[in-house]
This record gives sequence, C-alpha cells and structure tokens, in this order.
Amino acid sequence: MLFAEQFCFAKSNDTLFCNLPTKVVADLILKNKFNPNTANHGIECAAACMDSLFSSNIKTRTFYFKVFDTIINKADGAIAEIVGFYLNDFVLKHPIEFAEIFDFKNKNEVALYFDYLLEVIYIKKK
Repeated sequence: MLFAEQFCFAKSNDTLFCNLPTKVVADLILKNKFNPNTANHGIECAAACMDSLFSSNIKTRTFYFKVFDTIINKADGAIAEIVGFYLNDFVLKHPIEFAEIFDFKNKNEVALYFDYLLEVIYIKKK
C-alpha cells in the first residue's frame, strides 16, 4: 500500500486526498481505492483529474482518459452533473484522439458517453 493510501485512509480525512498530487489520486481512483462520489471532497479530486484531460502532453491526456473513464462509469450526484461537460470539451478539442482511444465496440460504454454528450447539448440549447 502506498504511504499516501495509508496516510489518507488512516486519517479518514478526504481533504487530504486533494492535497495529494493529482497523479496519486488518479492511481487510487484506477485501483478503486478512492471513490470521488462518496468522498467529502471527491468532486474536487475528480475535477483535478479531469482537468488533466486538457494537458498539452498526449501521454498525460491518454492516462487521464482512463481515469476519466473510471469516473464517468461510476458517476452519480454532483460528479454526474459535470462529467458531460468535460467529455464534450474533450471531444471538441481532441476529436481524433477521442476516436483513437475510446472503445466503440462496447455498446454500454457508447450509450453512456453519448447520453452525457446529448445532455450537454440539451443544456446548452436552453
């Protein structure tokens, strides 16, 4: 177990997660050791990870897309309200990259992502 995992879980203080480097939080999300939906400051931690989708470094964006995929697949509450906007912006800014890294063969994944995209389009038309 990472020191960060022991430290944060031992203290049971979600604020500490947001003080960790984003990469550490991202790794914890990927390992299912941290759920931004249930943590007190989870939305801030998730937003920090999702902000990394817009890094100038393609390897960073590719890594954080995996994190984003984990977040979007478990999103509920406040996080569910913002993931669509991150997805929309990512698709608009990096359409070819999105087409290359997104798993279009997974029908459930396609439905989930496009539901979020359609919701954003609907909200923006209002």
